Amino acid sequence: MNSDFPFSTARSSLLNTETFRNLLGNALENSTKSVIILSAYVKAIGVKWLKEKIGEKDIKCTIVARWDKGDLAQGSSDLECYSLAKENGWTFKVLKDLHAKVMLVDNNILFIGSPNLTGRGMSLVPVPNKEMGIIVSAGPYIDYDALKKFVSDNPHAKLLTVKHAYPHLLAQGIKPWGCVVLDPRPITGKSTHNIIRKDLFATVDPTTKFFVASMTDPSVTEHLIDNKASIYGWHAYTDSLRQEGEQGKEIVNQQVKVEDNLGIPQGATLITGGTCAAMRAIGVFHTMGIRNIHLWGFDCCREEPTKEEKTETTGDVEGGEVPKPKYIEVNVEDKTYWTTGELLAMAQDCEKVFSDQGMEGVLDFHGENTMVADLWKINNSRDKRPQFKDYYND
Repeated sequence: MNSDFPFSTARSSLLNTETFRNLLGNALENSTKSVIILSAYVKAIGVKWLKEKIGEKDIKCTIVARWDKGDLAQGSSDLECYSLAKENGWTFKVLKDLHAKVMLVDNNILFIGSPNLTGRGMSLVPVPNKEMGIIVSAGPYIDYDALKKFVSDNPHAKLLTVKHAYPHLLAQGIKPWGCVVLDPRPITGKSTHNIIRKDLFATVDPTTKFFVASMTDPSVTEHLIDNKASIYGWHAYTDSLRQEGEQGKEIVNQQVKVEDNLGIPQGATLITGGTCAAMRAIGVFHTMGIRNIHLWGFDCCREEPTKEEKTETTGDVEGGEVPKPKYIEVNVEDKTYWTTGELLAMAQDCEKVFSDQGMEGVLDFHGENTMVADLWKINNSRDKRPQFKDYYND
């Protein structure tokens, strides 16, 4: 067995991009027969690096890329990479909807990862922001020992959390860098987790930055101010903010026209995301330029409700809504989970984000045996394995 790639059945850390690139580069330099590259995006700088590593050896090299017009227009891939491949006598193929990043050297060494054959993908050019972000949601199945070790191993990472997870983190001795607050209801009322909101901020650590959305109820903001919290405002995007004639229309150049009476200044950044603070936290980090985001506590499920809890309902009965069961039983493939309407909406948001090609290589998920953990696994298997069928049948 090649000692450069030690085998172990124990769980190991993922390779960072530089280590992945260097191991692949060593394999290419020692190649003698063939190289097959499957990469959604390909650019000239990546093909030049590939040629540099292979050298003048008579190697059968095949590059398979998605290379569609949208990628070319956005600059994710370029035209020059095709010309360079042909100049080297290599085969260049196009595979629609390709997402995988797979490199096979001499039919012997297989690399599967997230880097594309581009300058940024292989860290061949400087990356503007290599900071790590950690987002901790309020799922009940967090392995706090594993989380504390992860935080300790990454002391420079920024940890962003939500109000329901905030007191639990403090109790575990973890001081969050920031807390996202997105709550249009009064501080004295009960949250979706059936907890008085004020109790969630009974202790406010002076080092925590509270990112409070402008739609948050003033009583929440006032409570944080009274507790000497550091507050940073932001605007959460929803289509309802747009001028009436613009709602529902396609957004052009990432710019929208908002209603004048909202007090949102022209040119203000609007943070996109899902239906809850944890999903908006992804948008906060992404807007800050962080492209290495680790998700913890994104469970979206709970233990089976008691017989009494199963009788609980939700809905504005006084407003004419038909009451619905508060707790819902759902299936993910062959597994059953208990959840609520709010948590199910978050799970659906997660599913959308996981499949968003713009978030490719940005997210990493921590946790097992939860509804969202299963959605993460399904998305990863769906993206990679089917790509080989069309290629080898060609």
